[in-house]
Amino acid sequence: MSIDQSNHTLYGVATVGPKGQIVIPVDARKRLGVEPGDKIVIVGPAHKPQFVGLCNEKAFNDIVEKIDTQISHIKSKMQNQKAK
Repeated sequence: MSIDQSNHTLYGVATVGPKGQIVIPVDARKRLGVEPGDKIVIVGPAHKPQFVGLCNEKAFNDIVEKIDTQISHIKSKMQNQKAK
């Protein structure tokens, strides 16, 4: 089941088992590229603890690397501006 509304997609509903485990719906696994044995990063804002997001570990690391590169680029531009 995949319902798309604006920029959000509902992939289904998962039930938390007695050990705290969930099964990620197949549509979500396909979209995220999640395979058996993959590690999943679970993130959410501290001010809204009722919401979390899932991302496979490789994709999360790629995102963090891109952000780090962008921050380094911005810092370099700021230093160049100070030097003028």
